[in-house]
Amino acid sequence: YAANHFQVDPEALIGKPRVLLFNDEASKHQMLNLHKVFRTGKPIYTESRTDFPGRTLWLGTWLAPIVDKQGIVVQVLGVARDITEHRQTSQRLAESEQRFRDTIERSVDGYYFLDMNGILQGWNEAFLRILQLRPEEVEGLHIFANTTPEIHTKLAVLFAKVKSGRNIANEEINV
Repeated sequence: YAANHFQVDPEALIGKPRVLLFNDEASKHQMLNLHKVFRTGKPIYTESRTDFPGRTLWLGTWLAPIVDKQGIVVQVLGVARDITEHRQTSQRLAESEQRFRDTIERSVDGYYFLDMNGILQGWNEAFLRILQLRPEEVEGLHIFANTTPEIHTKLAVLFAKVKSGRNIANEEINV
């Protein structure tokens, strides 16, 4: 697998010092982590951006101590895997979530978020403005609090639909 990334035959890598395979920055980072495992005797996991011929990858690397009968670290086993796609997907997800948050915050419509028990967990400024409330007045508030019996019934029906996974698009309740 590593030989593929370096674009060489596996035999060309066997016995080669790591410093010949990676750039100075990556080698320094790896050496610090190796020394840490030797010093502490504890495994560590790191994620780092690493340059290879023709491309840059993100590697997730586990370094685990190998100890002798006296418990002294005599070797360190390193296992790295390409996590580039995972990192890129995570980045795209974070950007999408930020766009969603920005859209909700800028909306003139009031939005709120409930947990599965019906407790308000979040809201946008428009929600507070429409209901003429302050954040401390809605923090931890239950969806049914301060509602008329008619509104309570309508909210209960909608909340049951949401909890069961059914669509409530285009449903409104006037308060």
